[in-house]
Amino acid sequence: MTLYLIIVAFLTVSLANRIVKVFTKYVLTSVYEFYGVDRGLGYSFNRMIYYTVMIAALAISLTTVGLDLTAAAAMLGVLGIGIGFGMRNIAGNFISGIIILFERPIEIGEVIEINNKIGKIESIRLRSTIVRTAKEGTLIVPNQYFIEQIIKNRTGSEMLAQVLISVAYGTDTDKVEKLLREAVEVVMPKTEGVLTAPAPDIRFVDFRNKAMDFLIEVPVANFEAKQKFESRLRHVIAEKFYKNGIELATAQLLSNE
Repeated sequence: MTLYLIIVAFLTVSLANRIVKVFTKYVLTSVYEFYGVDRGLGYSFNRMIYYTVMIAALAISLTTVGLDLTAAAAMLGVLGIGIGFGMRNIAGNFISGIIILFERPIEIGEVIEINNKIGKIESIRLRSTIVRTAKEGTLIVPNQYFIEQIIKNRTGSEMLAQVLISVAYGTDTDKVEKLLREAVEVVMPKTEGVLTAPAPDIRFVDFRNKAMDFLIEVPVANFEAKQKFESRLRHVIAEKFYKNGIELATAQLLSNE
């Protein structure tokens, strides 16, 4: 083993990394567009090609510096047994990542809901998946979560902007509902992505320990519009309630539930 061979091995891996990225970005992208391959399937193909080429490049580089791959494989096999017990979660996420790439239960660009957080899938890696949300920023979700948990795929389904309001018990419920409807009518024309059909739904949904709950549901086109509409609607509701003397249920009343 010489310094020259080490440099050659390093350059082999670096060159393979650069070539496969250029190939998938400029060549395969055109092929996918020509044959109408959807984005998720194309991404899966790209990742499989990338990992295959990099494993081959790593094997070639190790052979170049004079390492016996047969002996290395035997050694790694022995070490793998011990390491595997301590890295079960990592191994589970790795296998789950492979299953996701082949089975494609979720794909790049889809909108999903995780623990009441709505976000768009940006990247699927072998160990984790990157999901970008409007409020919480970027979520790094272990791949095993998608295999073992129930995930709501919001892509192509109706999305609702929802605002829950709790007012003090004894408030005129008809007046509250009227003010909420007025607030919705004010905000809808000013927010892009809000759908006109089906019509907004405003309901008196529940009693809670000296509090009364009202729920507003309005169909929207995407989760960006959902976040903007809900925020603007809360502003208008707060203004209308203040002007009309409507009191919200206090935090103490709600915590005593």
